[in-house]
Parts: sequence; C-alpha cells; structure tokens
Amino acid sequence: MTKRTYRTTIHFNHPFKLYGFNKVLPSGYYEVDTEEELIEGFSFTAYRRTQVSLHLHIDSNCIGKTEVLTLLDPKELDAALLRDIVMGRSRLLARAFHENPQPTQGQFDLRALDRGENEGMYQGQVLA
Repeated sequence: MTKRTYRTTIHFNHPFKLYGFNKVLPSGYYEVDTEEELIEGFSFTAYRRTQVSLHLHIDSNCIGKTEVLTLLDPKELDAALLRDIVMGRSRLLARAFHENPQPTQGQFDLRALDRGENEGMYQGQVLA
C-alpha cells in the first residue's frame, strides 16, 4: 500500500481541547503531520487519512522543544477546528446583537451564512 505524509500549519483562535487529551491547549499556530494511504481500486487517485499528529510546543522559552500528540481519530482535529470557527461566529453574533439590537443588512447576511452551514451548505475546506 502506498503511503504519503505531509506537514501543514493550522491556527486556532481560541483555546481548545481534544478528545483523549486532558489538557486545554492554548490558541495559536500548530504544525500537523498527516499520513495518508492510497485507496486502490478506483479509476482515479484517492487517499485516506490514517494518522494525524499535532506538534505541541511544551516550553515557549525553549525553541524546538515539542511534544507530538497522535490523534486516535483523524477527524477529531477537523471537529476541533470547526468548534473554533463556530465559537468565533457565536461571539461575533453576540457582540453584534448586544451593540445594535436592530440588525443591519450585514448582520442578516451573517445569520443567513450560519443557517446555510447548519443545513450542510458549507463547501469550504476546514484544514488550512
């Protein structure tokens, strides 16, 4: 079976928690190693994620000192990123309604976007 590994950088705007890890992780940039294997039998090239590893910076004073957290379910990182996006949107909506109880056109558009995502209309890619 053919495997490939690539590294990306993701960003969390808010502190977050991952399933199976007891510590709340701070917001910021994280490096992610993703391992994929080729799915054979298709008429096109397709890969399946088999492992996702998140590099945690243990000590901000010591550059290069990291701990690698291997996630049991690769989709857990996607869920954490989605929760981060939703948290940012809910804070934005709460602030907009607190400052101006009478919604403006821009606030209506933001609510329509949220409804569309809730109805499965979101077509963007979660991982950066």
